[in-house]
Formats: sequence, C-alpha cells, structure tokens
Amino acid sequence: VLASELPPPEVNARVGGYEVDLYWPDRAPVIEVDAWSTHGSRQAFERDRQRDARLAALRIAVVRLPAELVEADLDEALNRVRRVHSAWPPPKRRWIRDRSPGS
Repeated sequence: VLASELPPPEVNARVGGYEVDLYWPDRAPVIEVDAWSTHGSRQAFERDRQRDARLAALRIAVVRLPAELVEADLDEALNRVRRVHSAWPPPKRRWIRDRSPGS
C-alpha cells in the first residue's frame, strides 16, 4: 500500500496496549486511517480521543487520516504520511508495546 520511499510500516501493530493501523518503530507517531463507518458515532469519537490521550501520555502521537482521502487521493495521503514521517524525530527510548491501556 505504501509504495513510496518510506520503509514498510508494521500494520495492525500493538503499541502502548492498543492496536494501531500503521507504525514505524523508528518514529514516534502512529498513523490511524479512520472510516466514517467505524468512527462516525459520538462513542467512537470519544473512544478515539481517550485512546489518543493515553498514547500521548506515552509520548506517542497519533496522526489520523480519513479513509475517504486514502481512497480518493492516495498520493495526497502518502504525502501526508511522508511529511509526518520525515519531520518526526526518532524516539529517545523504545516504546513499550505490551502495556495494556491505562497501565
């Protein structure tokens, strides 16, 4: 999917006790691709914000891309991922992947 100069991400990786869509172990942010069909309710919105805050507490940023953008303009979606990936510094420590949420 990410046929570009980016290294291949881990897909559906466990990071900070959560499953994330795309994760590069040498970078801090994760990429989430959100579809309205699965994230279009108030509960899903609030759940995502809680999850983002818990990951932020672990110094892991979450960058969200609309699934509609990925489907309609893959080049633009890849450009966004490239910009985030190139701008973000490598983490100063290894992220603990086996922690459960809230621990």
